[in-house]
Amino acid sequence: MRSARLVTTGLAFVLVATSCSDSTEPTPDTADPGTTSTTAVSRQSDGRLRIGFLLPRPGDSPLGEGVGAAAELAVQLVNDAGGVLGRDVTVHERIEGITLTDTQQAFDQLIDVDVDVVIGPTSSLNTIAELGTMVDSGVLTCSPTASALLLDDFPDNGLFFRTIPSDSLQALALAEQAERTGTRKASVVYFDDAYGRGLANAVTDELEAKAIPVEVTRVGAGDDDVRAEAASALSDRSEVVIVLGDTTSGPRILAAMGSVLRRNTELDIPDVLVNDGLRGVNPDLMSELPADLRTAVQGVGPTATRTFGSEPRGLFATNAYDCATVIALAALEADSDDPRAIAAQMTSVTNDGSVCRRFSDCAPLLEAGLNIDYDGPGGSLDLGEDGDPRQARFDLFTFDGRGIDTKEATLVVRRE
Repeated sequence: MRSARLVTTGLAFVLVATSCSDSTEPTPDTADPGTTSTTAVSRQSDGRLRIGFLLPRPGDSPLGEGVGAAAELAVQLVNDAGGVLGRDVTVHERIEGITLTDTQQAFDQLIDVDVDVVIGPTSSLNTIAELGTMVDSGVLTCSPTASALLLDDFPDNGLFFRTIPSDSLQALALAEQAERTGTRKASVVYFDDAYGRGLANAVTDELEAKAIPVEVTRVGAGDDDVRAEAASALSDRSEVVIVLGDTTSGPRILAAMGSVLRRNTELDIPDVLVNDGLRGVNPDLMSELPADLRTAVQGVGPTATRTFGSEPRGLFATNAYDCATVIALAALEADSDDPRAIAAQMTSVTNDGSVCRRFSDCAPLLEAGLNIDYDGPGGSLDLGEDGDPRQARFDLFTFDGRGIDTKEATLVVRRE
């Protein structure tokens, strides 16, 4: 097998650095997650938990519809159940905005009102850029949707948590689904930027760990015509082609593959796996693919639960709800609103104890001195020592004749 890192005959897909496929945010252009000072500001407990929301407006992002309302609901239920430290939790809301400057200014305003924790940002790009400042400010940060791989090893001093799985878990899910096909060889196609390289390397590593030989094809950022690269990916006779792209670049590559297959009818159509960046793509782009190719495409993306109960609705609403609830439970367990004390309990309240699903059910167990395992409306959370979920549910989706993505099944993956 040739080294997958060296086979670079060129095909690419852009995976944007936001957490969900509906965004058109640009990809980070650096693999350096940034640096933070080794000593963050120490924020002392004053007996009241103050939570800052750094979340988008509904009109600014597809995520804005539900994440804010879900976090507000969680805090309301905490206060209805007696609050934390004998007092109501207070909320300070600022708009994440569209630009990084918007996010920076909004965070500064939250620091000015002495918040202990921040829920947000939703954008991976904004989180990567601002997290160093957040850490240095001594606040705990919980993002419901920033899934970028670049955040996996960010020097966060134990103050950063996510309720969405990292893209490293999505890489594992893609590899597991490839393995399920019984393939003896796979190809990975990616866009050659820092984010694309990271995701491609993660998928490649997972495939090789399963003893599946891999060929890797990259696409340069300036490539306009990718038919040659598509032909290369198809002609190596891989039984599975994994395409890492977004709603713009992904369909371009698939269209190029369709063009190659129309001209070379002797080529076999492989199983095609795509990441969550292609979810929500313009249906016209998918419906124009050759039918045999379109039906061979299957997507893997984090389960974006739109609702729990009757309200609130919106993509990843349950993730925001989980951020607020886990923070409140961790503060209750720590008996403090000190961000570091809360951070030290975030993992413990989501693992190895009595399962509970609401703050009102979990709090009495903690007060009785019992360990709890909070599993929210989205299912098992199970935060690891790195602050990320160790287990995640992924939707397996396909595209119908109209080009609309449709959920077919659920895949659960876990990293020990």
